[in-house]
Amino acid sequence: MQQTLNTFINSQLTKYGLPCTEKNQKKLRRKFTSLLKEMKAWDSAKTTTLGRNRTKLFNAKVLQKLEITSKPYMEKQAFINSPIPKNELNKIITKELQKENINKINIAQDLADLEKENIDNKKNEKLAVKSLFKQTQDTLTPEINQIMLEAIFNKLFKPKSDWKKQFTSDYNTINSLDIKHSDPRYLNAQYRLTHPKNNYYEDR
Repeated sequence: MQQTLNTFINSQLTKYGLPCTEKNQKKLRRKFTSLLKEMKAWDSAKTTTLGRNRTKLFNAKVLQKLEITSKPYMEKQAFINSPIPKNELNKIITKELQKENINKINIAQDLADLEKENIDNKKNEKLAVKSLFKQTQDTLTPEINQIMLEAIFNKLFKPKSDWKKQFTSDYNTINSLDIKHSDPRYLNAQYRLTHPKNNYYEDR
């Protein structure tokens, strides 16, 4: 499947949580055009007419390579536009990188242990059922409490227009197994979730 560069640019802005503004689109167009020329994929791309404009089309293989090549640049842009205060950002990144190294060691140890142990399936099933039951209990909120909380919240705060979309995106990001904890997408999403004021809602 082939895509225009504009479509790819907008997908990358969304992926890294960057505002889809004309300024950002132009910046990425310059960067991606330069990378595509370095990849020898710019001049050889097919062209098509959209409305009155001629535009280039790029196949999935080229765009995948472009995405990998531009990843360091996109991560830098995500850090520049991060909601995390600059004086905290380096500390958080260092901390998460240290955690990742520890996790790699723990995973290797876990794999070695799994080879020596027989997993008790019945015990695991019981634990899973108990865990599911607890999660279900935790999500059950008395209706009256919810009504009161909503009334207080609506009196004091005003939700941002796109808060549901942003919250859903942030929640999915921090629960993704494909995103490292040192990734700017993870760090920015985690910061917004732990600092909801001014990210999802504002004072009235």
